[in-house]
Amino acid sequence: MQNYLQQHSLQLDEVLLDTNGSTAQKMGMFGLPSTLFFDAQGKLIDTHMGEITHAALHQKIQNLVSD
Repeated sequence: MQNYLQQHSLQLDEVLLDTNGSTAQKMGMFGLPSTLFFDAQGKLIDTHMGEITHAALHQKIQNLVSD
């Protein structure tokens, strides 16, 4: 994951992986891959189901930090 972030010049403080699927199950997400976006207080603020392109991920992050 870190290699992907570096290759695409994404500077993210926290990237967590749900290696056993327990978080996805608790969040009611069953599609793979799933991307969850949380605010600084840990509140879930957005989700993306399925594959996400670099451009879409970058735009999503920009939109969330500007809100």
